[in-house]
Amino acid sequence: MRAGLPYFIGRNVDSSGMTKYDFHMRRTLAIAVLCFMSCALLAQAGSGSPVWKPLRIFTSDALPHGTIPKVMVGGFRFLDLKVVLEETKLGDVQARLGGEIGHEGDAGDSLSWLCYGGKDSNGAWVLWLKSGEMDAGTVGAFQWRRVNSGAEFDKRCQILPEKNTGIKLPVALSIGSSEAKLLEVLGNPTIRKGNKLLYVHEHDLVIRQQPCTLMNTVEV
Repeated sequence: MRAGLPYFIGRNVDSSGMTKYDFHMRRTLAIAVLCFMSCALLAQAGSGSPVWKPLRIFTSDALPHGTIPKVMVGGFRFLDLKVVLEETKLGDVQARLGGEIGHEGDAGDSLSWLCYGGKDSNGAWVLWLKSGEMDAGTVGAFQWRRVNSGAEFDKRCQILPEKNTGIKLPVALSIGSSEAKLLEVLGNPTIRKGNKLLYVHEHDLVIRQQPCTLMNTVEV
């Protein structure tokens, strides 16, 4: 059994056309991703650079068919702010909490993000709020990762006061939950590959007379 799981990611994608997540020739409406990793972030991508850019999680865009019966996350609470994926504007969060919006990539690969650093009783963490081209300026994704106590943050990241900096997820998990707790809350994963567990939920729906597939995933 591994130690506490110090990593979490959430993601939504809302597109008006076919996307790389579209497995059944339908428009992908939403994707939510939760992710836990087995080691803390010591520096940006292991390069020794200050923490600034969100890290890529999936090594492949291909996901298996869903086996989890219900959606696992659609947002979270951050300080006194309720963040709803695909609804909360990235600019509104910036106006409320500060921080500099980063930008990278073009067209379908474009990404904007906000970076926040905080602490809880278990140590330091970083939260990235992300918005891709398909998100139309809303928070379409988030990463919540435990960082080493000596990790350096880029000046563009907003460092939050130590009090009241908790993040509350819509499931009874956090970046400190054990694997046993994960299995208790989410059950058996869709697939297990080595030390990684992947949970996938999907269901079809129709919005504005357009067929869509909603997907929700957790990677550990």
